[in-house]
Amino acid sequence: MKETRIKVERGRLRSLGLKLVARVALLALMPASAYAQGSITGVTVDPAQAVKGQEVAVQIAAMDNTVCADLQIIFGDGASTVLKNQSLVPGFQIKHQYTKAGTFTVMVRGINGCSGTATAVIKVKSSTLGAKPSVFAKQKSSLDELCQKVDCVGATSKTKPKLDLPNICVQPEIKALFLGKIQPGGVIAVKGCGFGSVPGEISLELSQPPFHSPSLEIIEWKDGLIGARIPDHSPLDSGVIDQPARLKVKTKSNKQSEGWKVNFVANKTIIVLPPGVVKSDCSDEAGHNYCDYDIHEKGTTYHGFHDTALDFDDSDEGWDEFTRTLKNGWQFEAMTFDYFALDDEKESYAKYSSGFTYGSNSVKLKIKWRSDDTISYWGNLYIIGPVGVSYK
Repeated sequence: MKETRIKVERGRLRSLGLKLVARVALLALMPASAYAQGSITGVTVDPAQAVKGQEVAVQIAAMDNTVCADLQIIFGDGASTVLKNQSLVPGFQIKHQYTKAGTFTVMVRGINGCSGTATAVIKVKSSTLGAKPSVFAKQKSSLDELCQKVDCVGATSKTKPKLDLPNICVQPEIKALFLGKIQPGGVIAVKGCGFGSVPGEISLELSQPPFHSPSLEIIEWKDGLIGARIPDHSPLDSGVIDQPARLKVKTKSNKQSEGWKVNFVANKTIIVLPPGVVKSDCSDEAGHNYCDYDIHEKGTTYHGFHDTALDFDDSDEGWDEFTRTLKNGWQFEAMTFDYFALDDEKESYAKYSSGFTYGSNSVKLKIKWRSDDTISYWGNLYIIGPVGVSYK
């Protein structure tokens, strides 16, 4: 009789015991009224891109004859309103004025007598109209405008930038850095002083061989603020590993800043370790024991085989081990484990015991097996590491 068992372990996936709690809300019956039932079907903001201080129109779409006892409108900038007994005729709209820059989500929700929720997004830029802005206002406006391009929302900085009066810098100086990760294609905003009004160069100096120092693509350049994109092509897209690096600014007049320390994150890829690259320690308890040969046409990372067909008295059992260490920033991401037993009594088995750790650069797999006839097991090891760099 043939019996097959399958087990899969993955890096980031975990079994979660989910406890579902059901709640029943008791709603008081509303007094009888003439309000017609309906539903909110959409919302638009006109214009979808505005400047700070500009009035915009929030237009609400609904099913025919929709009347809301309560219509809630959330403008996304901290302001909201509730309209009472509102009949949503075609083209109904409400005006609103945004007093700060940013990207805001407008949400409209029907309550009591209508249902439905709809959202729309509006982008508000800083206004430069009116009186001549102060140095502080110029600097803040520049940061707001740049963040529209580089998406500073949710970003972190090594030192929290202060939008105060800029110091007079003899040399260019980096004071703060907005970023997600310093990686190919990543966009950053650099705050400082002494950059000059004419674009110069900003570069990323890697600390490990072959010591690349590529220039970044300039998105915007102002005296105290630079927006730039890290190249997503050669030499950074392949053949480099995660490593410390430094950002440097050089002005048009060839004045250069001190390096600002960052951590460069290389492009990653996931591969399956091929057969023959893990070292095996095979138990010899059965009549025939193999841990270094492959039973699959395309190959698996590791494989064990134990045959006790000629031993009619007792079952055999033992432990096998498979080890491998990775280099150059490669890590183990996931593993699979399958086994096949040929056993009329259904007492044969193989099971993974221990030795795989997600995110580690080494494994020492321990496989426990028992065989009354024939037991065979196999599996793959998945690894993640920098593109174009060997794991050996």
